[in-house]
Amino acid sequence: MKKRRYSIGDYVIVEQESFRSKEGNIVTWVTFPCCRLAQVVGITTKYDGKIYWGYGDYSEDPNYLQITKSHQFWLVRFGLSNKAVCIAENDMRFATDEEIHPLPYSYPPPTIRERDRQNLSEDSRHWPRDSKGRWISGPCI
Repeated sequence: MKKRRYSIGDYVIVEQESFRSKEGNIVTWVTFPCCRLAQVVGITTKYDGKIYWGYGDYSEDPNYLQITKSHQFWLVRFGLSNKAVCIAENDMRFATDEEIHPLPYSYPPPTIRERDRQNLSEDSRHWPRDSKGRWISGPCI
């Protein structure tokens, strides 16, 4: 079995995040800069390629992805309840003892001013509803 550089539970500093980009039928992975503490929770393989859409029913021509390249990504979390994010191995490094601190429950912690909370509450009270009490689309009264 291949010896991996990181293991589950390691604290790392993420320097770039990777996101899936889909333009038309082309699927690629792009990176955005960031620098924050995270914890490794797994590893995954993702693929680049071209999507071919089938025609007719399922038995004739199914949809498929023609793979052109594969990528290994580490799955890390920035908070204990946040969704895992794909990070390339060369876009992160081990965190030093001075950088390690307990991860927050969610990152960033939810912050909302009391005035904004009141405004959202008022908006939801005045939004039009149907006979069963569900919100309907349309302008706010």
